[in-house]
Amino acid sequence: MPRLWRDWLAKAGHGALEPAATLTLDHFYLSIQAAVDGLGVAMAPSTLIEDDVRAGRLVTPFPQISLPSRSYFAYTPLGSPLRAASDTICAWIEEFDGAPSTPVGEP
Repeated sequence: MPRLWRDWLAKAGHGALEPAATLTLDHFYLSIQAAVDGLGVAMAPSTLIEDDVRAGRLVTPFPQISLPSRSYFAYTPLGSPLRAASDTICAWIEEFDGAPSTPVGEP
C-alpha cells in the first residue's frame, strides 16, 4: 500500500520527502520478510510484526508515529435473505470499532 508511506511521512512532518529508490511487493508478509532480511525499511500493521520485534529481528524506529487502522466494509446484496444475519455481524463488529456502519445504497 504505497500511499501509507505518503500518509506516514506527512504525519511525521516530512510530507515532501521523496525516496531515492522504492521496492513494492505484493503483500505485507513479503515486505516484512524483506525488512528482516535487511533489504530496507518496511511498513506493516503492528500486529503482524509483534513477534519479530519481540525476537529482535525488527525494530520500530519511530514508535511515537502511527497511522490509524484501516477501515473494513461489509457488502451484501439488497433484499438478500441473509440481511438479518449480516446486520447482526455488522453490529457485532461495531462493538469493537465504535464507528457506526453506513449502509451503501440505502436512504
